[in-house]
Order: sequence, then structure tokens, then C-alpha cells
Amino acid sequence: SGLYGRVLCLWPLKSIGTVSYGLYMTHILVFVVIGSFELRMLQYGAWGNLAVVVTRIVLSFGFAALLWVGFEKPILRLKRRFESPREVQREAPAAELVPETVLAD
Repeated sequence: SGLYGRVLCLWPLKSIGTVSYGLYMTHILVFVVIGSFELRMLQYGAWGNLAVVVTRIVLSFGFAALLWVGFEKPILRLKRRFESPREVQREAPAAELVPETVLAD
């Protein structure tokens, strides 16, 4: 609730949160792969640096989004097939989990 909550619910931030693990795991790989591009852009000064930053961001997010769609999302869909009865019981309301002797005190 409030302004902070509304800002965190904006679709760009939610999208970043969705692909954040893939982004964390792969951004360095993207940086290494475009290393030669970065060296070629040095001759253009600040504009070259801006091009490198924009390219890094676009490729990193693109790769992370592809990972999400092609790898993470299908795996997460499988997790509901492996829920044990014990895990379902853990989702009971907290009052049901507290022993009655504790509640009587």
C-alpha cells in the first residue's frame, strides 16, 4: 500500500524482478562476449561509452528474458507436480499450527 507499494508494482520493475536471477547469472557472460565491440567503440569517446552501456543493458535483459521463457518458467511449472502432502499441511493457518496448551496460557 502507499506510494512505495504502487511504485514497486509498476510493470517495468515487476519485469526486472521476474528475470533478475537470469540477469544476475548471465550479465558477465554478455559483457565478455561483446568485449571486442567495447574496444572498437573506445574511439568514439562518450558516445561510444553510451553505445556500449545501452548494448550491455539490451543484450543482458534480452538473454535473461530468453532464459526465463525457455528455461526457468517451464521448470517452475513442474514444481506443483512435486508437492508432498507435508508441504500442503505447512500452508495451514498459523493458529492451527500452535499447540492448544500454548494458546491456553
